[in-house]
Amino acid sequence: MLTSSLASFRQGKFAVLYDSSDREGEADLVLHASFASSKAIQTLRKDAGGLICFATSSELLKKTGLDYTTNMLQNSNVATIKEMVSTKTPYGDSPAFSIWVNHKKTFTGITDDDRAKTFSELAKLASSKDAKRSLIENFYTPGHVPLLFARDIKKRKGHTELAVALSQLAKMPPAVIICEMLGNGSALSFEGAKLYANKNNLPFIEGKQILDHLQTSKIGGSNGI
Repeated sequence: MLTSSLASFRQGKFAVLYDSSDREGEADLVLHASFASSKAIQTLRKDAGGLICFATSSELLKKTGLDYTTNMLQNSNVATIKEMVSTKTPYGDSPAFSIWVNHKKTFTGITDDDRAKTFSELAKLASSKDAKRSLIENFYTPGHVPLLFARDIKKRKGHTELAVALSQLAKMPPAVIICEMLGNGSALSFEGAKLYANKNNLPFIEGKQILDHLQTSKIGGSNGI
């Protein structure tokens, strides 16, 4: 089942990724960032409706010299920020957020065209030989695309980690666009997400499928997720 989903993902199709009923109990609409386009961003905006983010590996975090938002805020010189910072989500995880960026060849950064440009260039960043220099030369912050860096998937099994694992199982660079699927005032239900996937002929992937495949493939932990 996951094999066909990986083939679809490699071909540039969306997938619906559900984490677990024991965690957020949410589904994200995901796409490899190398296939970013204005139309794809519009689909994420209209059909998913959540925050459109770039998920990548902790290895890229080290290569760029960046850090998690929580760490940066804890080290802030602004007392109010230090008092406000949260290191744990309501469901018990450490957040995966880092900085927000725009590519330098965008205008406002928020349009479908602009975000498509930023995501496309971030996909290239994931394979860059000098990621730190490429980041500095081609992007600026603050921007409109949040960077999410996967933590150890053995400890955090969120959409960031699952999306990065999906890209690695598909033998693609760790560069995935993810966006929460929303319903009426809350997250789209498991049944609603599955219905959307079936209606649009998209793979519906549960986190446990990826985790099981990781064990079989012996991927995870030491490879940046």
